[in-house]
Amino acid sequence: KIIEELDANLHNINKEIEDHEKKIEQKNAEIQKFINSITDTKNEQLMQTPAESMIRTLQTGLSELNSAKQRLKEREWEIQNKLMDNQLQLAKLKIEN
Repeated sequence: KIIEELDANLHNINKEIEDHEKKIEQKNAEIQKFINSITDTKNEQLMQTPAESMIRTLQTGLSELNSAKQRLKEREWEIQNKLMDNQLQLAKLKIEN
C-alpha cells in the first residue's frame, strides 16, 4: 500500500514538473516575443545610428538575451533537482518497505 501511495505521489510530482515545464515553455515564448520586440526596435534604430552606437545597442541586446537564457537554465536546474530528489526519496522508501 505504501508503495502504491509513493507511486501515486511520484506521478503527481511528475505531473507537477510537467506543468512547470509547460509554463516555462510558455514563458520562453513570451520572453522570445519580448526579445523580438526589443531587437526589432533596436534594428530600426540601428539603421539610423552611427557604428559605435550600433555596437552598444547590439551589446545591450546580447546581454539581455544572455540574462534571460541564464534565468531559464537556473529554473531548469531547479526542476531537475526536485525531480531527482523525489525519485531518490521514492527509491529509498521502496527499499525500506
